[in-house]
Amino acid sequence: MPQVLIVSSDADYRAVATRVLNNAGHHVTAVPHAGHALIECIQRPTTSVLIINENGADGPAGDVARRLKRYSRNLRVVCMSDRPTARGGDATVVRPFTADDLLSAIETACALSITEQQ
Repeated sequence: MPQVLIVSSDADYRAVATRVLNNAGHHVTAVPHAGHALIECIQRPTTSVLIINENGADGPAGDVARRLKRYSRNLRVVCMSDRPTARGGDATVVRPFTADDLLSAIETACALSITEQQ
């Protein structure tokens, strides 16, 4: 199962998403901002999926992901967005979304990683 890193300033969202993903068998770390995410990627370069707001307090998801990919080179990005055409991610989950939507977005992002390796 992928190592998932959630970056969100919303503590309630982090708690719920962590519980949902843990129950699905994912290894999850949830942090409130990109600074903590950077530390996690340095300490765990095997982190494989980043879940982040398309335009969060730390800036655009694509910019944050580029910084984190310096340490977690195979990182895939799932953007949470209010619109289906989000930029900066390998997969998008549109608010409001269900647990199944989030799991599906992670699966999509991970499938891209496998396809690119072939």
